[in-house]
Amino acid sequence: MKLTREHVTRAIAKMSQSRIPYFPTGDLGLEMVQRSIEQFVGTAEQLEWLTNVACNTMRAWSLPELRGLFCSRFAPADGVWATAETPGFTPDEAMAASERAYLDRESKDYERKLAAWKEEAKLLGPGEPEPFELPPAAVKMLPAPPPAVPEPSKPTISLREAEEQLEQQLARSLRRSADEAARLIAELEQQLESKKKVTEPEAKWVN
Repeated sequence: MKLTREHVTRAIAKMSQSRIPYFPTGDLGLEMVQRSIEQFVGTAEQLEWLTNVACNTMRAWSLPELRGLFCSRFAPADGVWATAETPGFTPDEAMAASERAYLDRESKDYERKLAAWKEEAKLLGPGEPEPFELPPAAVKMLPAPPPAVPEPSKPTISLREAEEQLEQQLARSLRRSADEAARLIAELEQQLESKKKVTEPEAKWVN
């Protein structure tokens, strides 16, 4: 619940009646307490906790100590942190209390989930649950796949046609060999002719 001026006034009155040593009684001191609380307390629930702790634990009144008590549990609304010296609310003790509260919450959450699991197991009954099956009406019938198209078969040839194809391949191979031989002979003749041209002048010079 959002903090209001009425909440703060009631909290100050309660702390004043609890006989905290050195708690202010004048108008100026009470106004300072009111403004300070409105600065760092955010909700009515936080103020109620702070009021109860201050009334039961504070050995002497101090605004910094009041803020330190608050910061041992809550984040200050104005962002100004303080530490307390009151036993049970020092930084180390506050950290330990926070860890205990966290473990307590985790333990209670685990127990709650365990109880829910046990109730669910009772509803399911003993044994393994039966597999879930869709009703036939919910199953969408798929169209039948089209018939497979046979692959075209290769044309068959007779033995005579196969022999003719083989003879044609052999003839092409021989023809290529003859052409290559003719090309080599022409290259050799050309080389011999060039050598003759080179050696003829030398022979004339010797004679």
